[in-house]
Amino acid sequence: MSEDKDLSVQSYEKKIVNTLRAEKYPIEIINKNSDFLNSFQGVTDEISWAAKFYKEKINKLAEAYAKDFEALVLPSVFEKGMGFEPPEEMINTLKSRYEKKISGFIEFLQISTKIRTENFYHQPTISTGWTVCFNKVDHIPFLLSLGSSKIIIFDPTFTTDLHFFVSLGAMPDIRPLTQVGNIQMPPETYLINLQVMIGAGFKQASVIVMKQRAEDIQNIKTFMNNIVMIVDTKFENEDDFSGLKWVKNSFQYGLFKKKDFLDIAKSLQIGGVIIDKSVSPMQVQKIQSLIKSNVNLNIGFELFKMGTMQYSFIQKKENVNIVYDAFESLICKMPDFVSNMSNRIQTY
Repeated sequence: MSEDKDLSVQSYEKKIVNTLRAEKYPIEIINKNSDFLNSFQGVTDEISWAAKFYKEKINKLAEAYAKDFEALVLPSVFEKGMGFEPPEEMINTLKSRYEKKISGFIEFLQISTKIRTENFYHQPTISTGWTVCFNKVDHIPFLLSLGSSKIIIFDPTFTTDLHFFVSLGAMPDIRPLTQVGNIQMPPETYLINLQVMIGAGFKQASVIVMKQRAEDIQNIKTFMNNIVMIVDTKFENEDDFSGLKWVKNSFQYGLFKKKDFLDIAKSLQIGGVIIDKSVSPMQVQKIQSLIKSNVNLNIGFELFKMGTMQYSFIQKKENVNIVYDAFESLICKMPDFVSNMSNRIQTY
């Protein structure tokens, strides 16, 4: 910025940039969901509390987008005045990056408000059993809004810094957890006894954080007991999950494609629920034609779909003898492969 330029001119140029952003390059997902984001009255205290947290996140992202947009476009306005040309490709890349993050937070709130009306959701079961989450600790408000109070999180980025918990209005007691009974826990495992003000009272939650990825833990089944919900939002995944790209990428990253998920799937209680940004019932045929595979979830689980949500809601209906098929790289039903492909089966 030229120090010699009149301040009123500088202000006018900034106004041009802000008007351009607001009229031509807004974060459309905020505008599209404005009514929804303002509708959190009469919902449960947990959802209302989580909504406040994630709406603050959304507002901060919108502010950051405005600053980054200005930093990207303003130099062109300073240099060329009204004859400037917006850098379309760079703007769209910037915009899509922020929209992806914001859409993730909106999805959390959509799931929280919708899931409680579904027949596969049972609040007492969710609140008394353990929830396993493959995402970072900043998913805690989302998990509490779903009714969880006992949580296991795999988060390689976790630190004992208290800023996140302060932002929740929570009082955490964080301690290293080396052993549970006679079970040795993986290194850098922490037990967080969390007390947070929700509504008119305090909610207690027990959170076990493992500073590792699930696939790096050798014997995961030793401490996986009484699991009633599994959550994988793919929030940190940078791949596009929209349209047919979602079909392809969700198939690639879905939990049932992971060998380390086998023991957790087996540990899930009958009636337990998996929330995975993955295959939905309407997409199964498309996935088979795109990937050229006979994948299915006919292994004791039933899939549900809620509106247009880009998530799978999968309930465990029965205990089936399931294994990991190394050739197809997916979890499958033992009888489907025993007769013809026994040499391909690996059990763990």
